[in-house]
Amino acid sequence: MFHNIVIYNRVLQMVILSVLLFSCDKVSNLSDSNQIEEVIIEDVLPAHVILDKPALTEGLITIPVKLGKYYFPIKVKLDFKTSHNGIKILGIDNDGYIEFQEYSSVKSVYVVSESGLTKSYDIKLDVLPSNEISEIISFYTGEIAGPVGTEISEEGYPNPTNSTVTLFLTSSQFPLTIKPLIKISKGAKITGWSTGESITFMLPEETKKLKLISESGREEEWRIIIKNAVPDYKANKEELLTVYEKLNSPFISLNAQSLNENFQIDSVHKSSATNEITIFYNDIKRSFPADVKIDFQLKNQLSLLGTPPSKIFKFPTDTSTFSFNIIDIINGIYTDWRICLKPKSYKNILNSFAWNNYTSSDNLVTLEGAYIDNSNKIISIPVISNGSFPLTINGITVSSANNISSSIPSTITFASIEDFKVYSIEYLGLSEFWRIELVNNFSPKSNKADIIDFELGNTSYGYNISEAYIEPENSEIVILADKFIPNEPLKLSAKIKISENAIIEDFTVGGVLSLYSGTPVKLNVIAQNGDVKEWQIRLVIAPQIPNSDMEIWRVHPQYTTINTIFPSDGSGWNSSNNPSLTGVFKTEGFNSQYAAKVTTTLSSINFADIIKVTSLASGNLFLGRFRYSTLASDVYNPSSMTLFGIPFLFEEIPLQMNFMYKYHRGEKLQRTTPKISSTIIPAFNPVEDLPGTDRGRAFIELWNDNRSQLNASGEILLDQNKNEWTLGQINITNYNYLKKPNYIAVGFTASKDGELFTGADGSFIIVDEIKLIYHKQGKGSIKIK
Repeated sequence: MFHNIVIYNRVLQMVILSVLLFSCDKVSNLSDSNQIEEVIIEDVLPAHVILDKPALTEGLITIPVKLGKYYFPIKVKLDFKTSHNGIKILGIDNDGYIEFQEYSSVKSVYVVSESGLTKSYDIKLDVLPSNEISEIISFYTGEIAGPVGTEISEEGYPNPTNSTVTLFLTSSQFPLTIKPLIKISKGAKITGWSTGESITFMLPEETKKLKLISESGREEEWRIIIKNAVPDYKANKEELLTVYEKLNSPFISLNAQSLNENFQIDSVHKSSATNEITIFYNDIKRSFPADVKIDFQLKNQLSLLGTPPSKIFKFPTDTSTFSFNIIDIINGIYTDWRICLKPKSYKNILNSFAWNNYTSSDNLVTLEGAYIDNSNKIISIPVISNGSFPLTINGITVSSANNISSSIPSTITFASIEDFKVYSIEYLGLSEFWRIELVNNFSPKSNKADIIDFELGNTSYGYNISEAYIEPENSEIVILADKFIPNEPLKLSAKIKISENAIIEDFTVGGVLSLYSGTPVKLNVIAQNGDVKEWQIRLVIAPQIPNSDMEIWRVHPQYTTINTIFPSDGSGWNSSNNPSLTGVFKTEGFNSQYAAKVTTTLSSINFADIIKVTSLASGNLFLGRFRYSTLASDVYNPSSMTLFGIPFLFEEIPLQMNFMYKYHRGEKLQRTTPKISSTIIPAFNPVEDLPGTDRGRAFIELWNDNRSQLNASGEILLDQNKNEWTLGQINITNYNYLKKPNYIAVGFTASKDGELFTGADGSFIIVDEIKLIYHKQGKGSIKIK
């Protein structure tokens, strides 16, 4: 599975020289001490990077980065305090700095003792956790100064998917000055504006800019936009449909309290048909003027338009009313609401609505008895079979327990099923308008309540949506994100298309959805016939292996003469490529520039024309760290030089690993076994031919607790030549459901028994487009990304 390390001629010479040197008295008197005892930061570039005190462990120096994630490359000058004065430090640039191109870079220095003993230390940066988010969470207009009659939404709508705050107003007169109250992300700050400062708009549709800087140092520009509000009767019909239900039923809670002993409140009613808040009072205990305290809470994305009404309303008489506007702060549509008083006896003013007969053009129209909605002042007449209009109803009578006066005539003619009539009813000096309408109960009503399309729109910072599906079988939208910010939601401005004549409860097109992994957002889709289907939108955190497309190849971080897969420093892909032998190469990819070619070779090297070493070396592409060594004990045991796995954050365990590959097996299966008797210089017995054929291997393992416990795994053996690109699939089997893994190990080799120096010369596997699969499509699934 690994390259057997073939030793250079000069390595042999160094071994012999070392034996001679250690026999000299002069060398034996020199110190072997090669320890770093303390590391001090002398300087860092750029200057605004903030580092913490380096931590020193065995063979590793970790430098914490408090601020600097967005300022790479970073150069650090270090002062090494060592255990002996005669120690030399190698591996530092001529200017005295160590440069980190990115936060995952790992650098090495070599500590050489007086006697020549060398010890290596890896140096890495540890970017400390800090808040990446620089968002405006809420924006209230606060104090307002502008032309008389100007009404502006009390609250702006922050949209983190496009970094905007939108304010709506009813007047086009300027200038308009606000002193906003702005809440931003934890640890973030606004540059160029301070709390208590004003913002002035001079023109319609003007935009003001604010720069936010997150706790981690990331900059983001936000735009404050001012737009004209639109009354509901002038709104685009399609947009109005998305907010109609919410604007006409806007309250989460509403309470009224009398502040006068001689004015007693019976109940409070909200009418979505007339947009009225009606306070019913006791017919006897009703002294005026009356002071009423009203508290209400609006639904999300709704705000008051204009100066908020006082919580205390003073009614001089029982006919006094108050009006205010409620606006949807996403699209700027608003509607007018009215507060009025009525005696308790008005609650059920009508008892019945009846008629003697009715006729239509073809006498095919059939009616059922009317039903009365006293709360919304609507009389509905069901039509149970259709025919030709007009329809005339004769001998109409209305009854009431009270002494009312009605303008409803005895005969009413309707021109069509959509026609309606409005009449007045007067009682105790108060006149109200009532609506008489026909209800279509003959046409079949659809029971469809499906989501048929889902536009993802923009997403918030730090997220990338890799795939998304509509799954009708489970009534869910599944969104997979391969880039994400832990513990922060995905925010997206989605547009949802649903079944014809259906509606989504409490959802506005263009509004921002916030999705957390493991906590689906639930939506009720209501069919035309009233059936309700619950849908959910589920976020799946689906990270992929860095450089899984095999496109990034760099100079080896330790051996500058070797080109290898990136990063090869222990934080991602690695290979057993080393100064002795290369077994992983870049080659033409699957519909891309590069793929990785992993080879098995039988090679021989002569050392000073004295020793000839022949060994079978199987290349290996894997996630983890490779420690190059020429010691015989390491060469004989390749696994001692490899640490499989890299840290990986899993919210969900993948179901499968897919990859594209080509495979070719060599002609003859062979084995070279180590000469265990040769303990200084690696040596191997003569090549041995074996029965059978070579096979390649691909595997995945998920671990937790620092690689101590296997959570899940899967593998596939490749025993057939594949000259064309072929899809490889490895099903992942879970062993431990109780703990999430935090390490991932993936490997590819052309010879599955390469670790035992067994394989076929010329075997190779070419690998590209490695992908972890977190979701499998169900029946009728629709891929939307």
